[in-house]
Amino acid sequence: MGLSPSVQPLGCRAPAGGACTTPVEMGTTTRMALERLLDIALGTDAQARRASDFLLAWWDPDLHGGFALSDLWSMDDDTARACVLVFAWVAANRAHPRQIGYGPQFEVLFCGVEEVGWLSMEATRSLA
Repeated sequence: MGLSPSVQPLGCRAPAGGACTTPVEMGTTTRMALERLLDIALGTDAQARRASDFLLAWWDPDLHGGFALSDLWSMDDDTARACVLVFAWVAANRAHPRQIGYGPQFEVLFCGVEEVGWLSMEATRSLA
């Protein structure tokens, strides 16, 4: 089943119906927000669970369900702003975490490793 003419493949920034030639890139501010969320999600507290829920809803929404927007109310302001930045970027760029080089970090979350609280972004990058 093909895409309708008005729907572009994931990660495509071309106008509807146009050729997809522009690679997906994430700006520094948004990348820092994403990495902050990944670091938080590796923790063990309630904020970690909410950050993980947010990220895993992007990773595989069919498996992990959606993210309750009311969970933003229970996050500290910086973490909630990080979610907003990442959400806006995802909506604008239609890219999966694998397409921007974050597959290994999301796989750590997906696998539900219990002892990952000590893993930093640098450690998970080495999994790539």
